[in-house]
Amino acid sequence: DIDRKHIHIVSVRVDETGKKISDSFEKKRSDAIRKELEKKYSLLPAEKQRQPENLPLKRVDYKAGDVKKQVSNVAKVVMKSYRFQSLNEYRAVLSIYGVTVEEVKGEVRGKAYNGLVYSALDRKGEKVGNPFKASLIGKTAGYDALQKRIAFSKQSMKEKAVYNRSRNIISTLLANKPDRKVFEKELAKNGISVLFRENDDKRIYGVTFIDHQEKTVFNGSRLGKEFSANVFHELFNRNGRQDSSGIDYEKQFHINNQDYQPEQESTAEAIAGIFSMEQHGDDYEELAFTNRMKRRKKKRKGFGL
Repeated sequence: DIDRKHIHIVSVRVDETGKKISDSFEKKRSDAIRKELEKKYSLLPAEKQRQPENLPLKRVDYKAGDVKKQVSNVAKVVMKSYRFQSLNEYRAVLSIYGVTVEEVKGEVRGKAYNGLVYSALDRKGEKVGNPFKASLIGKTAGYDALQKRIAFSKQSMKEKAVYNRSRNIISTLLANKPDRKVFEKELAKNGISVLFRENDDKRIYGVTFIDHQEKTVFNGSRLGKEFSANVFHELFNRNGRQDSSGIDYEKQFHINNQDYQPEQESTAEAIAGIFSMEQHGDDYEELAFTNRMKRRKKKRKGFGL
C-alpha cells in the first residue's frame, strides 16, 4: 500500500443472477472505465498522480501505528535501492530505519522452505511488536527477491571504482587518527553510516559501511586490510577511546544526498548507524573471529610463548 489517503473499491465476482463475472482483460477494462469516470467528472488523470517509487525513507515509529505498512515501505525501498552482498549487509541498512530481518528455514510437505521475517526496532535496537512474514509484505521484499538482489549487487560491485568515493573519505579521516565519536560524526557529514559489531568484551570483530549517496553497503575488509575490523579496534582502543555512547543525537548532520531523507528528529541517529544491536541467531562472523583467536593461542603455546 502507499502512504497517502486513498480508497479501495471491493466488489463480488458474480452478477445478480449468480453467474460468474468474466475477469478476462480485467486490468484493461478497469482502466477504460477509470478513464471514462475521470473525464465525466473532470478528475485529475491517475497517470499524473503516480508517486515516485523511491519515496523518502523514514525511521519506523511503532508508536504511530500501522507498523506493518511502515516496515513494508522501508523493506521495499531498501531492497530496490541499495546494493548489498549478504543478508547481514541488508540487515545493516534496515537497522538505520528501525527494521531488522531474520532468515527462517523449514520444511513444508517434504520440501525445503526459506523465508524472511521482518520486525520493527525501538531506539535501543530491541525488537518491538509482532514480526511480519515477508509474504505479508510482498514478493519484492521476500527471500527470492533478496537472493536476486544479492546476485545483482555482487556482479555490479565487482568494479573497484564502486568504492572510490567511500574509500577516499574513510582514508582521509583515518589519516587524522580520530577517536570513534569523531570518526562516526565526520562520516555522517559525508552521507556514510558505519555499524561496528562487538563481542561481550567490547572487541570490534566486524565493521559495515553504508554509502547513502552511492547506495552501497560493504564490510570494511572489502576496501582492503587497512580498513578491517582489527584496524579500527586497535585505533580506538590504543587511545582508550572505545566508548561511543556520548554522541549528541540532537545535532543535525548535513547530508549531501537528496534521496536520503530520514525524518528530521532522528537524522543524526539514523545517519551514524552505530546501533549496538543484538544479532539474533548465530553470528557466524563472530564465531569465525573467536575461532581465529583460539588458533592464535594454540600456535603461541606450540612455540612455548
